[in-house]
Order: sequence, then structure tokens, then C-alpha cells
Amino acid sequence: MSRRASRSPEGSASFLARLGARAVGAIVVTIVILFLSLMLGLGAAMSTSIFHSFGNGFALADSQVQTSVIVRNDSPFSIPGVEFPYSYSAQIIEGSAGCKLLTTEGTRSCGSTTVALGTIKKSESKMGNLTIFPNHGNFTIEYSAYVWLFTYSFKVASIQVACSSENGIDYTCARVGREPVTATPGPVPGFPLEFIILGMLLGAVLVLLRTRRRGT
Repeated sequence: MSRRASRSPEGSASFLARLGARAVGAIVVTIVILFLSLMLGLGAAMSTSIFHSFGNGFALADSQVQTSVIVRNDSPFSIPGVEFPYSYSAQIIEGSAGCKLLTTEGTRSCGSTTVALGTIKKSESKMGNLTIFPNHGNFTIEYSAYVWLFTYSFKVASIQVACSSENGIDYTCARVGREPVTATPGPVPGFPLEFIILGMLLGAVLVLLRTRRRGT
């Protein structure tokens, strides 16, 4: 009885040590898998297409024209459980035209905000609406699509559409180019809070592993 009692604390400590090591290992594996899944999913989301609905042009029957932008997820693959929210924006880059976006907070001027589209599954599309006020002159508008990772947005597609008219009524429109993919900062300046937390977790795991090795 005394021998069993004397070995019991050591056996319990050994069991707890093994259990702790397995828990730490499981945490590390989970964090690594989550990080890789997010990075792979974000890389796949870079294959996004954006289109305009002007066609070859339009006739201005009023002072404004209702149009739309179409964002399509052309990702070559999808990561199970990983879906990113999309948004779009528009901006007049040439001419005196005006532009308005309808957001959940109300109507906003183009160039000052993005409009959420929600998640877009692989090979699917979503449409966003906007109103343009040509002011009977020529203009060039830029459409951009973004995916969001926590508080960071990444521009994944961008096009420019030039519309011109000789009489201020009948417009001819054509796509003129696409900008390269760039990352834009989120609403909070500096490094994202989520990445800081992830770094702290990884640091804590490394400290625990080193402490355990020294103890053994």
C-alpha cells in the first residue's frame, strides 16, 4: 500500500505533464492551421473580377443614371470554413460628374466609403448599385472591390470606365484599364489587433514549451 501511495503523486504528475504537452501541441497545431487557412483563402480571393453595367453606353433621360457594379469570386479553390466578406467602392477620377452610393447609413458620396456585399462564394457574383450625375459632361469612374480580413481590407480588383458624349445626352462608355492589387489600411492605424493577439499566443506557447523542456 505504501509503495503504491508513494508512486501515485509521481504518476499523477507525469500524466498531467503529458496531458499539458498534448494540450499545448494541439493549440500550436490549431493556430498554425488557422493561420495557413486564412492566408491560403486570402490568396485565393485575390482572383476576383469586377464588371460595370454601362454596356457600350447609355442615353441620359434625366440628370442622373442608375447603374451597378458586379463583383465575381473567381477563386481557383476554396478553403472549407473560410469565407471573406466583400465590399465595393466607386470614385469619379476625371470630369465634373457626381456619384452617390447607398449604404446602410444612408446615401454617401463616392470616394469616401465602401459598401458591404457580404461573402461571395466561389464562382458566384454579387451586384452593388450606385447613382451617377454626369452633369452632361465626359467622365471617368473607377470601381474597386475589396475583401476583408478582420479590420484590414485588400483591394482585389479595380477597373476604370470612361464615358463621353458630344451632346450631353447620348454617352459612349468603354473600360480603360485595371489597377494592380494593393492592400489598404483598415480603420485602426498600425498593426491589426488580431495579429498582435496571435503573436502573443504564439509567444506564450513557445514559453510554455521552453519551460517544459527545462523542467524535464
